[in-house]
Amino acid sequence: MGLDHNRAGRECGKRDPQHRVAMLIPWVNELPPWLSYFLVTARNSAYLIDFLIFHETLSPPTEGLPENVRFIGLGEGGLAQLFGLRMGEELAMPVKNASLLIRSIRFMLDKWPRLVAEYKPAFGTIFDKYLGGYSHWGYCDLDMVIGNVPLFVEEAELEGQASLTPILTTCVYLCILV
Repeated sequence: MGLDHNRAGRECGKRDPQHRVAMLIPWVNELPPWLSYFLVTARNSAYLIDFLIFHETLSPPTEGLPENVRFIGLGEGGLAQLFGLRMGEELAMPVKNASLLIRSIRFMLDKWPRLVAEYKPAFGTIFDKYLGGYSHWGYCDLDMVIGNVPLFVEEAELEGQASLTPILTTCVYLCILV
């Protein structure tokens, strides 16, 4: 891969036969006014990347949604519950402590929604049940102009043994699923 400019003109729907990346985006607030710009640029990476936007009570757009962008509704309090349960499981916490953790995370997300970003390194564990069929995962935000990522990712970066590979900037990582 990497800098194959012939790929830029491929039809939407064609996909990399060996690799698939899930970019995880938990979203707590209302959708931002610039979402349409994100969607246009996300479409350009359909060859390699799916963008999974996790939310609680949003009404996702139905028109102009690229095939590689999926809104996943978790219900009210669903993000806090998912974060708390998965973290509690990984830390082998008793159920009583996990319940307290869920309540604490819910309070935090209600009061300071931007703090969801502090958990990015744990997204692979938190959202693991959504990562079946993906070779890699990463994270980004809705305020990013993504561009055509497959033009800038080398095959070696996708096949490497490293558990964390920086791609494009220090803010976007692809993590190999083992």
